Amino acid sequence: MSVISTSELLPESIRQQLGRLRLRPRRLRTGGQKGERRSLARGTSLEFADFRPYVAGDDLRKLDWNVYARLERPVMKVYEDEQTLTVTLLLDTSLSMAAYLDAPSQSKLAGALRATAALGAIALQAGDALTVLALGQPHAPFVGRGRAQLPVLLRWLAQQTPQADTARLDDALVLAAPRLKAVGMCFVLSDCLQPEPPLRGLQALQASGHELFLLHMLAPEDLAPPLVGDLRLVDAETGIAKDLTITVDLRARYMAKLRAWQEGVRAACETHGAAYLPLHTDQPLLASLVMPLRRLRALSL
Repeated sequence: MSVISTSELLPESIRQQLGRLRLRPRRLRTGGQKGERRSLARGTSLEFADFRPYVAGDDLRKLDWNVYARLERPVMKVYEDEQTLTVTLLLDTSLSMAAYLDAPSQSKLAGALRATAALGAIALQAGDALTVLALGQPHAPFVGRGRAQLPVLLRWLAQQTPQADTARLDDALVLAAPRLKAVGMCFVLSDCLQPEPPLRGLQALQASGHELFLLHMLAPEDLAPPLVGDLRLVDAETGIAKDLTITVDLRARYMAKLRAWQEGVRAACETHGAAYLPLHTDQPLLASLVMPLRRLRALSL
């Protein structure tokens, strides 16, 4: 069963706003193979790559006047530089990502799919090389480049479903690291639900040379569980049940453990040079994803 429809993944109004943005590595890598990243000084070669909308301040020499004459809309020609930015998105599809809520389209997995669609749209519309890998799943990843691949990406994302028997996040990241051949910006989207922070997984990705970002998916039910009274709670991934009476004291203990766990994930990111971004699924996508990345200077106009 689909978690979210193609039309819900990326509304046209949001896609247009994302079309003006560019992912920017904060640490430029030199000496890599041709095609591994795009230089910030894009457009020094003669090979045409794509079109994009005009943004105030653009070099008018690269305006496509033929398109402007036909459509009365300013469109810029984009030329490929010697090296291309590679963007990799690693998506956690474990059962805990779809837990809690009755509506699949409001789950953490749905939120991660929306964030993946947004990041993918930014990369594809900018001409970056994009790979999206569903962690722990046997099917082929999405690999594409250019704005024409955006509908293909959205269909691929709409087919993703929560998977039982997936490896825990640490193991899944360790297994994924050798599959990522090109070095670039790497985003992990996960709720990080495992007994300890994902130190080994982040270390494996860091060792491969990637610039890391961990988008920590958090649902309202994680931050303030709407639970009262005598309950039997069942682990979404292991099926283990536990009988509890929810009291004020127990809720306070839970909140303390939640803060400690989240700080542990943040500390793991700091240890391995990854940017930590908590992503609350009940917040608007542009505010929760785009603005923090812009503050990190990993995203720009």
